[in-house]
Amino acid sequence: MTKQRRKTGGPEPAAKPVGVTEHTRVGNLGCVRFPLPIRKASRIKRGDRLTFRAAKDASIVLSKMPAVMPEETLLVDECACQKKPDGCSAPKNYLDVGWSYVQFASARAEELGLLPGAPLVLLAEPSRITLSVDRSLSRKKIDAISPVRCPP
Repeated sequence: MTKQRRKTGGPEPAAKPVGVTEHTRVGNLGCVRFPLPIRKASRIKRGDRLTFRAAKDASIVLSKMPAVMPEETLLVDECACQKKPDGCSAPKNYLDVGWSYVQFASARAEELGLLPGAPLVLLAEPSRITLSVDRSLSRKKIDAISPVRCPP
């Protein structure tokens, strides 16, 4: 005689989204390439715009911007004077996704530690990628990861 479980009739608990983790290395200064599993899990693709912020744990969070956000809210108006004040040369507030990478400006890359050859750990979740310099890897494991350069 086999026992059967009775169904409780309530809804199944929602499954938590599972992140995908990959190790990579910075190719050239500020270049972060996204391996295929990271692109698939985050659903971030070429042409998307990402905001970035530094988290308290020294990681960098790249989040996909909603398509409905008007571009003019992100750009600084052009100054109409011949010698522009420094505030008129402000960088844009987002990163454009290339074929499979983002490229930080040199000064920002150095500030964030995205130096050539630096080992990174990437965590992808829907519409977001968190990256940080991975200091826990051994030299042997780091050397086994080939850095991939961004296009010029």
